[in-house]
Amino acid sequence: AAMQTLMVQFGGEPIAVTVQPLNGLINIDRAPAPLLAALLAVAGGLPAGQAETLAQTLVDWRGSRPDGTAGPYHFEAIEDLLLIPGIDYSLFQRLQPLITTDDGSGGQVNPLAANADVLSVLAGGNSGRAAQIAAARDAGQTGIDTTSLDSRFVSTSSTERYRIEARVPAGEGRIKVFSRTVALGEN
Repeated sequence: AAMQTLMVQFGGEPIAVTVQPLNGLINIDRAPAPLLAALLAVAGGLPAGQAETLAQTLVDWRGSRPDGTAGPYHFEAIEDLLLIPGIDYSLFQRLQPLITTDDGSGGQVNPLAANADVLSVLAGGNSGRAAQIAAARDAGQTGIDTTSLDSRFVSTSSTERYRIEARVPAGEGRIKVFSRTVALGEN
């Protein structure tokens, strides 16, 4: 399933509702260090060396619990990234729309379920190519060429887990964002 944004009316107000398959996002709990480095460099705006170092810090952090108890650490929410030394709120805000902890994947991304910003990460920062892939997908084209994306990070897996986000006008040009993760087909 592909990411979709729909306009719905509620109380006479237009509301943008986005349905995002979670396998179209980068799972910070499972992504390999090179994918995390690409995320930090492309979406986070960090220099390559700093992105690689911070990505390895994140992988190391996942490998052990901060409190010293046995077993790997698992991020319970994307906000847990703020626990990582070197990730401040500004960087977190840039990464937030591209990440998840809740997709059950093996750490790869389905490009047909990804937004243009995630596609840009997969394309090594080539936002033009990412926009072409997103436009072809959104137009319903089949056989979309994704060979320009880094194949180490790409999967064609499906998911039953979605992020649903509603952007509700709140007056005076403000918007409230409501986001929920749902799992279809689970009891």
